[in-house]
Amino acid sequence: MVNLPQKPRSDGLLAAVLFAFSLGPVSGEVEGAVKVEQVGEAEGLTRNHTTGGNLALSLGLATADAAQHELLINQVAPRTHFYHSGILEPWARDVARVTEGRVRIRFSTAPLGSYRRNFDMAWSRLVDLAGGNQSSNPGRFRLAMINESPFLGTSDPESISVALWRTYSRHLAPAGEFAGTQLLALHVSSLQHLYTTHKPVREMADLRGLKVAAPSNLGAQLLSRLGATPVFLTAPELHDALSRGVIDGLSMGPTGAARLHLHPYLRFQTLIAGGAGLSFGGFYLVANRDSWRGIDAADRRRILALCGEAFARRAAGVFIAKTEEAERELEQAGIIRISPSEDFDRRFQAAAAFIDEAWVAHANAQGIDGGAALRFFRQEVRQLASGLGRLAAHPETPVSLPFGPRLFGLSADRQGRWGRVLPVNH
Repeated sequence: MVNLPQKPRSDGLLAAVLFAFSLGPVSGEVEGAVKVEQVGEAEGLTRNHTTGGNLALSLGLATADAAQHELLINQVAPRTHFYHSGILEPWARDVARVTEGRVRIRFSTAPLGSYRRNFDMAWSRLVDLAGGNQSSNPGRFRLAMINESPFLGTSDPESISVALWRTYSRHLAPAGEFAGTQLLALHVSSLQHLYTTHKPVREMADLRGLKVAAPSNLGAQLLSRLGATPVFLTAPELHDALSRGVIDGLSMGPTGAARLHLHPYLRFQTLIAGGAGLSFGGFYLVANRDSWRGIDAADRRRILALCGEAFARRAAGVFIAKTEEAERELEQAGIIRISPSEDFDRRFQAAAAFIDEAWVAHANAQGIDGGAALRFFRQEVRQLASGLGRLAAHPETPVSLPFGPRLFGLSADRQGRWGRVLPVNH
């Protein structure tokens, strides 16, 4: 395990923890939409909690059209990032719409604290809403990270996200990982593959000794078992590390490689986990418990209709579109896709077995039937993916239709050719 010297970082730097799904802005306003307001530290923000759970934001100016509830959310992503403009802002507008303006979401214009403290800030009511990546708080949300189960048979974030929400609601919620808050959403981003600079990885021996930037603690463990040397770097450090040859590759989704403009240094993409990729981490959205309870019950029900599975599908739709854009950009940059050997796949699957084993053991220790929960999750993923026509082709199944731009609905054969997926019943 290698930990390179860390440069001083400013708190709340999203790229340090969200590089796996970074890509670019989604522009444009919705005609007639309720404006989503922005506040920040520089504006002299103070917070006052009134009786009945109502919350006011004092900016030194009176507002005549103040909502009954204005809920402050710490900046999850910069305004130019598609996660903000394409997912959170439209959701916030919908919250105002379905509650007829009685509940409005107010975004900070700058981080009000470290990204890693987002959940704590919501729990303690320093903010009313917070989002984040479970992997930014190692060990804290291990149950909610069931999506890291390898070889799910699909690269579709919608199927995985909806299955994640259903599994947490049905099996995992009693453990109380998000206690003190109202959990509003869980979802994943685009799945990850292996990118390398000079050496194509087709056999397990090709990984030996390579220094690879790890996506998470779990990803670092897996890289070690595969013979690589994991390196922990923040997103701003990746560009410099690649340009100076400090690392030989990285594990991330295509949106990260494109958004961070890493492709000038990358030459190969090895398709892992049977071509579907691996899901590291995952994302949550929570509300402070008291802030949530201060909202009228009928409005809470209206808001919840926009959360859970609905939010998962909303987020997945954006990630799918952005992943397709990133795949086209990487293809145009000349990055060569590598389908590893069957021996590589077998060894990779054996090396990744500890992920499920460790998760089940942890779940059992928390009073959860880990085996039942994991079986339910994996079955839900496959059923959802099959219903959407996004179940990946079996890695042994050759498909030779010409390459198309849609990543979801395509799979690669052993020669790296791409074509439409074939359904599998196993």
